[in-house]
Amino acid sequence: MAYMNIVKPSVKEIVNKTPGKKMEFCGRVCYKSDSKINDDSYVKFLRNIAKSGHTSVLEHERVCFEVSSGVNLASFAKSMKFFSVSDVAGKKFVSANVRAWLENVGSESAFYPHLKSLYPFLFEDECSSDGSSVKIVDENYLSLVFADERKSIEYAHSARTFQITCSRACTHQLVRHRAFSFSQQSQRYCNFSGDKFGHSIDFIMPVFDDVKEFSAEEKSKIEARFKESLERIESDYFDLVDNLKLRAEDARAILPNAAASVIVMTGRPCDWEGFFALRCDAHAQREIRDVAFAIRDLLSK
Repeated sequence: MAYMNIVKPSVKEIVNKTPGKKMEFCGRVCYKSDSKINDDSYVKFLRNIAKSGHTSVLEHERVCFEVSSGVNLASFAKSMKFFSVSDVAGKKFVSANVRAWLENVGSESAFYPHLKSLYPFLFEDECSSDGSSVKIVDENYLSLVFADERKSIEYAHSARTFQITCSRACTHQLVRHRAFSFSQQSQRYCNFSGDKFGHSIDFIMPVFDDVKEFSAEEKSKIEARFKESLERIESDYFDLVDNLKLRAEDARAILPNAAASVIVMTGRPCDWEGFFALRCDAHAQREIRDVAFAIRDLLSK
């Protein structure tokens, strides 16, 4: 028997200072395999991710460097989609997510030995540079600079990650913001008939509170019709999977935009600022507007 759940959108920040662990968490969201996480599971997980070529997961952690005047940043400046280059108080900085570093620098690069020290399971070649012309910009580095300088560096080069539970309709809107990196729960690999999901499907009910043209009675009728439709869809999904033995990757075709999904979203403060300008606006749809305000509140703390 199916047990449909109506849930509300929610947001929480994902923070883990150990290099690699946040990327593992984000990757496991896709398969709902977070139960497999242990102290060192990220090493094998990320090594396999890199070897498989599905390296988008490696975009959820970012590494920043201060570079000396002898380092040529012209090639990075031309790849602004992947690298950020800035000048703060006369010092030059460059940053990128781990995927970009892995795919764009070789063992001869001054950056390589530092990246290898952080992610030895990804950067496995022998270094041919001592890396002395660049410095990692980490918490220790930032603790020694003036507050205004730190804010400027973090604005262009740090990254914040949020786990968002919302409707598939909302995730389709979120992924339009291409400055960000995403990992999303897969309806192909997640079988809602299994124990992980308690043989139930979560749905997000649209919010009608701010729709003035409907009376309370009309809103009640709309919600009742929504629930009736969602219950029928959930029942059909489980009939296809449990009784007719259709694979989840095929049965997912009947799931609606109201189906709840978990997505992780990583961006720099400058990226989030642009996101809020669009999605906190009164013209944005209610669900994504609520998500945007929730993230903005967390970022302001």
